[in-house]
Amino acid sequence: ADSLQVGPVGMLLRDPERLVVYPNPTTDGWVMIDVPDGGRLQLKGVQTIAGENVPVRTENRRQGLRVQLPTTTGTYVLLFHIDGRPVIKRVVRR
Repeated sequence: ADSLQVGPVGMLLRDPERLVVYPNPTTDGWVMIDVPDGGRLQLKGVQTIAGENVPVRTENRRQGLRVQLPTTTGTYVLLFHIDGRPVIKRVVRR
């Protein structure tokens, strides 16, 4: 799965419907992040698959965010909080 959240005992739980990230993979580096049920979304950081933090550009949207990933191709991990709960999404940049 490419969507996880940390549950009350620190275990990772799947939460695939709550957060929608598209297009995935992305060729131009831009991805849209939607929260269909209107939850409060915060982007906490973006990392390479190796765990290095990378800078990104963000734009607010009505239902979420628009994020521009770095120009380097690879897999990125997007770290979010939805209503205060952590959620992780993977995105491929081609």
